[in-house]
Amino acid sequence: MKILLLLATFLAVMPGSDRTGAILTITGAVSLEDLDEQTVERFESLASHPLKLNLCGRSRLLSSGLLTEYQAASLLDYRSRTGDIMSWSELSLLDGFSPALAKALQEFCSLESSSAPGIPESQKASHDLMVRAAAKGDGHNKPDYSYGAKYNFLLGERLEVNWGSRTTYSDSRFTPGTASVAYYGKGRIGKIVAGDFNARYGQGLLQWSGFSMSSYSSVTAMMRKGTGISASRSFTRSLHGIGADFDLGRWSVSGAWSWPGTALAHLGWNGRKLSLGAGAKAGDGTAFSLDWQAGTASLCFYGEGCWSPADGPALASGLVWSPAYGVKAAALCKLNGKGTQTVAGFQNKWLSTTFDAIWNNSYKVTLMAKPSFEAGPFTLTPALRVKAAHKPGDKNPTRIEARAEGSASWNEWMLSGRYERVWCQGASWLWYAEGGYRSDLSAYLRFSLFKIDAWPDRIYVYERDAPGNFNVPAYYGRGLSASAVVSCKFRKQCLHLRASTVQYLWNLSDKSPKLELKIQYQLKL
Repeated sequence: MKILLLLATFLAVMPGSDRTGAILTITGAVSLEDLDEQTVERFESLASHPLKLNLCGRSRLLSSGLLTEYQAASLLDYRSRTGDIMSWSELSLLDGFSPALAKALQEFCSLESSSAPGIPESQKASHDLMVRAAAKGDGHNKPDYSYGAKYNFLLGERLEVNWGSRTTYSDSRFTPGTASVAYYGKGRIGKIVAGDFNARYGQGLLQWSGFSMSSYSSVTAMMRKGTGISASRSFTRSLHGIGADFDLGRWSVSGAWSWPGTALAHLGWNGRKLSLGAGAKAGDGTAFSLDWQAGTASLCFYGEGCWSPADGPALASGLVWSPAYGVKAAALCKLNGKGTQTVAGFQNKWLSTTFDAIWNNSYKVTLMAKPSFEAGPFTLTPALRVKAAHKPGDKNPTRIEARAEGSASWNEWMLSGRYERVWCQGASWLWYAEGGYRSDLSAYLRFSLFKIDAWPDRIYVYERDAPGNFNVPAYYGRGLSASAVVSCKFRKQCLHLRASTVQYLWNLSDKSPKLELKIQYQLKL
């Protein structure tokens, strides 16, 4: 039986294969389970309203979270010397970019030219309204309900308005939610943001609101992209107040105030080969920092040093080396009052490996091989991932994960699957297969089997859902699950339906089944 399950995994596609692969390329995550809701929401928003690379200023490019400061500087310098970028192949030749990154950016960016005829892109308005409802129960008791709504307005690359509110199964109170307004200026005005916003500087020692990957499972994940101040499009609140940044030639100035009393300031100098910054934070944890990024297309040295009266000094510094196309090696060292963390890694087109050690605390090793084969309309992508972690002093100090998965697609048709085993307190396994058809009328069906007898052996699995619903359940127990997702696009409207169930048919103890139904409507104008 197990051999058949392993063979079945190699007849498979990762959920949303093209977009998923692009997200993993840009973030450096090995799988979507490594990310969070806010990050996936940001990519979904960019997929609906692509970033216009030929029309955005530096502040807008950085706040998207897609580019590093070096890449943004390289892009702006190229635009000033040669004009608009007219193809993705042309973008891939710029310093700091690559064919793989250019291909990934196609999912979230566009190349509209400032010289194109018709209404200027800066004056085009778009509206996006989403409403959703969901019910969850066990088929016997009264179900729980949740509701949500989100609205987004864009006026070209100049004005952005966001609002979102929702209830959850555990909290039925409907609140005003989150709201933000952002103006992206020309010349010296970079942006002005009011309402809910994120602030991320350097490598996150001074300030980093929202999610950041703590597990460095790939080389790309080691260096953070300090996006400065950016408007929030998430249901989840980070900072709330007002912020702005200004472009003064090679200098940039950023400042923000967040209720009830946190003030942020950052001064930066940005060159083609070198970027320097100094920041300060007052109120909720006073701190001061210096950050830097220097290098060429093949070598980058980056880092941040920070000091606060409460926690003392801290340092995060790393090096990334790309000796050839598709080959990358990196190292990162982090020091603070709690200890030292050292990370090293290597990757090429098909292989990625990292070693992560926190002195006298924990050790992690990740190895992933993911080749890809294409023949006309047919694509096959098998993958193997092994992860081992050891944390002395824990009740279950060692956890080993082994995952075999694959992907197969033919035009609009896809098939995917995974077999995963975990050894921690005991031994557990999970297998799933998913098939689907992708078009204006899309349909996907997934079936899973699992045997997980101990909570420390639980397995997290990303599952397809409607946009804005980040779904990574933790499987525990013995049973099966099934889900069906249908999306219908007609003109400027889209309807998403999802039905799922988890049945504990041979569990060791009585456990109620789970049933869930979601409906979501989206209107774009």
